Amino acid sequence: MAGDGSPVISTMHRVKPNMPSVDHVDLLRVCGELTASGFNGVNFTALNNRACYECDVSLPAYPFSKKSYALYPDTPGYAKQMEPHLGPLNHRYLRINKDTHPVLAEHVIRGEPIMPAAGFIEMAIEFGATALLHVDLKAILSLSSETPPAVEVELNSSYWKVQSVTSHDWHSGKQQKRLHADGYLTFEPSQPLKDIDIATIRQRCKNHVGSSFYSSLSYFSAYGPRLRRVTNVYYSEKEALVSIKGMDNALKQSGRYRLHPAILDACLHMTAHRPFNGNYDQNAYYLPAHVDAVLLHRNLAEEQLPHHLYAHVVLKEWWPEQICYDIALVDDYGQRICSLQSLIVAKHHIDPLPAVQRPLHLIYQPAFFAPQQPTPASLSCNDPLRIKLDTINCYADSHSLASALKSAALQQGAALQRAVTSLARDAPQRVVRVAIATKERELVSYLITVLNEFPALFFEIFVGNEEQRELYASRVQSGVVRTADLDKVLTGEDLPEHPYYDILVVFDRSSGEDRFRSIFIALQ
Repeated sequence: MAGDGSPVISTMHRVKPNMPSVDHVDLLRVCGELTASGFNGVNFTALNNRACYECDVSLPAYPFSKKSYALYPDTPGYAKQMEPHLGPLNHRYLRINKDTHPVLAEHVIRGEPIMPAAGFIEMAIEFGATALLHVDLKAILSLSSETPPAVEVELNSSYWKVQSVTSHDWHSGKQQKRLHADGYLTFEPSQPLKDIDIATIRQRCKNHVGSSFYSSLSYFSAYGPRLRRVTNVYYSEKEALVSIKGMDNALKQSGRYRLHPAILDACLHMTAHRPFNGNYDQNAYYLPAHVDAVLLHRNLAEEQLPHHLYAHVVLKEWWPEQICYDIALVDDYGQRICSLQSLIVAKHHIDPLPAVQRPLHLIYQPAFFAPQQPTPASLSCNDPLRIKLDTINCYADSHSLASALKSAALQQGAALQRAVTSLARDAPQRVVRVAIATKERELVSYLITVLNEFPALFFEIFVGNEEQRELYASRVQSGVVRTADLDKVLTGEDLPEHPYYDILVVFDRSSGEDRFRSIFIALQ
């Protein structure tokens, strides 16, 4: 009568011979099976004449032995989920690569995505600091690894550091670590600084760069779209006003940063702009290396950055291998948000410079002593320490003129070689100042080739304009190319005194423009 899936319960069992009756046991079994099958109408309180919780029954030790189970599993995965995060770049299980932090991976230098300097600063700020002091950026952190490396952000009293785990020795249990940045921090409120007068600075900065700004940085960098936040730049010789795109939806979705690295890094881009830093060397670029102080003037954990910002960049000091700036990040009213005091950017080279075979030492030389110069005369190039003066008729036929110009260039090169040899013999370690006053490119290239035959000397080569300096700067193996006012040499009838130069080469038309002058002087 019951269905195929219905339970069948037996109410009576046959008693075995010589065994006591178990009818009460059968009755209790039936009630239990009814209840287990889903029938909840059995009144066990009436059946037992007491409530079930009033029974004091001794249970066997097995299989009812007690065992505790945690409400949440104690596993590494759960620990990572429950570990408190101070920020996207500061927690115990931090790992970083281009997949975990795609916005920061758009900071590409020479084809390699690396952590921007603003990222290391953000790691320390996420401790809740109001100021960072003596920040040293020691080594790059590559983001190109397929497996994200572990990054440790540690705070010991006021000292903080960022280091990555490069390798692990499973036998000894020791880890090899690399230090990327360190410094000190404080939680004391920063001293208020004067606001920035944007309108006045804008009037002082006459030069302008717009949409072509990032193309001017393409010689060493390839910033992604979310890091290209500089929209306009106004600059003068020693200061710049940079218009920066502030917080937007793309940055909001990338994480809850205190001072988003994409915005802070945009303040530093101006330091690599060649017309501003003045270094047009095609082989050189600059990256941040040190900051004396990073001051936060607002509580960035509670206050969101505005949609538009300005960065005021001021040139503070210059050294041959480093440049120092002061940078202020302000809103549209000139009120400070963050200040970077004494930011030092260090020079790097795309192609390594050749090793110096012989060290150069400082040797004092008379630079402004006017020696007694001999009267200009036509002399043999076998005497390189005196004046050589030749004239070439400009109206000769083209073949004769080309032959004469080539002959004069060879004479100049031979005289230059003998003069430098003489100077090197008197002082093998010195700086030789050579002024080349000519508009003939082939002659300058040939003379530089002659100078490159003396790698133990350091040459200061002076040319007449910036175009020539950029053209020949990369061809000098040991020395630099500078610009100087050589117009008087090219246009004057008489040869002026130039006691600053060791060697003076003139090859140009005379004032009548009917003859070429070929003059060579080596001064001691």
